[in-house]
Amino acid sequence: MKVFTGHSDCRDIDKAIETACKDFVDAKPELVIFFSDSDRFEDFSRKLNIKFPGSTVLGSSTFASFSKEGYSRAAINIAAISEGIRVSAGLIRDISRSLSGIYQVEIVEALEKIGFDDISKDNTCCFILNPAGTSSEERVLDAVTASLRNYNIPVVGGSASSEICLSGAVSYNGDVFVNSSIYAMIHLEEGSINIVLENIFQPMGHEHIVTKTDIENRVLYELDNEPACDVLCRDLNVSREGLADALALHPFGRIPKGKLFIDEVEKINEDGGISTYCRILDRSKLVLLEPCNLEKTMADTRKRLRETMGQVDFSIIVNCYSRTQLYLNNGWMDKFTKGMNETLGTYIGFTSHGELLDDFLLNLSLIMISFGSRGK
Repeated sequence: MKVFTGHSDCRDIDKAIETACKDFVDAKPELVIFFSDSDRFEDFSRKLNIKFPGSTVLGSSTFASFSKEGYSRAAINIAAISEGIRVSAGLIRDISRSLSGIYQVEIVEALEKIGFDDISKDNTCCFILNPAGTSSEERVLDAVTASLRNYNIPVVGGSASSEICLSGAVSYNGDVFVNSSIYAMIHLEEGSINIVLENIFQPMGHEHIVTKTDIENRVLYELDNEPACDVLCRDLNVSREGLADALALHPFGRIPKGKLFIDEVEKINEDGGISTYCRILDRSKLVLLEPCNLEKTMADTRKRLRETMGQVDFSIIVNCYSRTQLYLNNGWMDKFTKGMNETLGTYIGFTSHGELLDDFLLNLSLIMISFGSRGK
């Protein structure tokens, strides 16, 4: 594959596009991906589609984007990919409604366009960009994973963000959406696609079984047949009045099939229910989490990626909004971006209001989607 990336923090939109695309001004890429601040996102979407008329052009607004240039609050970061890659994309519209069975034909047809003969979980993925603030991420994931169940293709991506909490748009070939999701089947003709999930929280020893929850509205009521607030107050040794602050430092961990997925608490309701940003399933395991050693965790992640892939040609980074804020508040941003530069080479990334991995919505997570050789 051939990858060009560009960055610009110019305020003028035309100048920003010219600067960001200067190294590939005459390119005819198969896929263009960009991330920008929300104020200029619609204009960037429209003008990049005009600039690359034969390409699939995908984008997301973001609170902050990432690249070799570092961390950017008001900039555009863009990647243009050609040669050795096949892409087929589409839309899932009106995602606030039930999506059961509606898009199965279109999703499978998109996969068929890139060819069934040589696709596998090692060289193909379904990349999703979701608008923020719809609370519909899991409906979208259910629709996509159900459609792809027979093909063993990983599903990965994130929800948009912006300067306004739980707000953010996505774009597809110049059109901007706030209630529709984008899916793109990406196939690498030579080499492999590797997906790495990094958690900077770990279980702190309190494990429970979920016994009552409102799955659709993402509200937890009971753990081990007791009111969830009572159980968590005991675990954290806090009063009911201090529980919200304690849970801000100790998010929930879900453990499906031995994996750890983080769920951040939104609020404690008057009826004692605990609203979270991800759904929690009845009879599932739930643990309280505490922070890991950040530097060791990041170093282990980079080591794991190097051991898996002989060479990383390009990566897409999806980093949670709360993690971005955590880095900024603790002065960790330089360590984070420098570490990415050392390992990933060429990459772009965005701050998300929710990370997407197969049929799970995640919080406080980093996902790296890397394209490269097949390993050592």
